[in-house]
Amino acid sequence: MLSSKPGQYVGSLLNALPVTSEFIVEAQVRKTGPDAEWFGFEFGASWPGNYYQFLLDGRGALRIARHLDRVWTDLLCQEPVRRFQTGEGPTALKVVRNDRRFQVVVNGLHAATISDFEIRSGRPGLNLGRGLTVEFAGLCIDAVSLEDVFTKALDYWNRLETNKRGSC
Repeated sequence: MLSSKPGQYVGSLLNALPVTSEFIVEAQVRKTGPDAEWFGFEFGASWPGNYYQFLLDGRGALRIARHLDRVWTDLLCQEPVRRFQTGEGPTALKVVRNDRRFQVVVNGLHAATISDFEIRSGRPGLNLGRGLTVEFAGLCIDAVSLEDVFTKALDYWNRLETNKRGSC
């Protein structure tokens, strides 16, 4: 459970996780506080770095935004998603990144897809607007560790046998 102060945002990357490029992050979320404030997931680097936000508000609107080189860009602003549980009820939120495509699923139903590859790697995180308390229950993250992939690739490369006689 995270809480923000009335005039402040909370953005917290899960720094214990490895840097990744592809992931699935999902949770049951329950919010209390102003309906006009946003909450959800982040991906990328910490402020003031480059990152994406995948957010819902208390009315059920969906927003996907990118912070790149200190400039905010809304990639998608969608009016309230009907399948969103408004008020304090739980809502299932899932974000999937595969290559340059992001897919957002709300309560088991596809809500949006965007393609953007400006921010290629980072860490997943949580975000909430001013004056909110949000419970992220059943948080599940399935991601590919870039460091592990690189280490395995170097290991395979170092174990390659080459023809010592100079012929192919």
